[in-house]
Amino acid sequence: MKKIACLFLTFALFSFFTTANCEEAKGRKQGKSENEIKSNSAGCAPGANYKYLQVNNVSCRINTGGDMWWDFENPQYEIPAGSSKTSMFSGSLWIGGVDANQVLKVAAVKYRQGPTFNGGNDYWPGPLYVKNSPNPQEGITISEVDAATCLKYDKLFFMSQELVNDFLANCDPETGYYDASIDEDYNIPDEILNWPAHPDMTDSKSQYQSYYLAPFYDNDHDGNSLLFKLCR
Repeated sequence: MKKIACLFLTFALFSFFTTANCEEAKGRKQGKSENEIKSNSAGCAPGANYKYLQVNNVSCRINTGGDMWWDFENPQYEIPAGSSKTSMFSGSLWIGGVDANQVLKVAAVKYRQGPTFNGGNDYWPGPLYVKNSPNPQEGITISEVDAATCLKYDKLFFMSQELVNDFLANCDPETGYYDASIDEDYNIPDEILNWPAHPDMTDSKSQYQSYYLAPFYDNDHDGNSLLFKLCR
């Protein structure tokens, strides 16, 4: 019988990956040009997928493009859930920092409106792949993402305590492995089977991506998520 090790992910409700384009806070004239942004994002479309977070009598929409609580036209932060009453119009990620040259840079979603490539969008789905500069003397790295990667990761990965508890209930407490004979009607949910803790190792670009993506609990402390290790 095949057994699957019960290694667990952290109990995040959602996990998603974004690639950010940072511009100098003083203005786009000093930041990246439209062509540079288009090159780094390699024709990626802004994130289009979404899910609704239903918790604590709140129903709110989470998008994959770094923004939330709206459907690009109407507010989607409903409280109480089902009441058609909303308390907020929208929200988004704004992240700023200082680079090695002490220049303040910011990545921010501005209602997906603006004069630049893909409007006021500074985030795209998917992990970056990082390569060294073609000229080693430059001593810099190049961070990019391509359209295929963006499309592949344009999704939200839902996780809950209930899903994890149900899976744990089907693990042998002695061996720590999943045992299909405990409940023959139980099927491991896709949210657990496909949790993106690591890059898709069948993708040739995975060697340039971070090995650690979505957070997880490493039960056997071997540094690998591989949430379910098949044993024969």
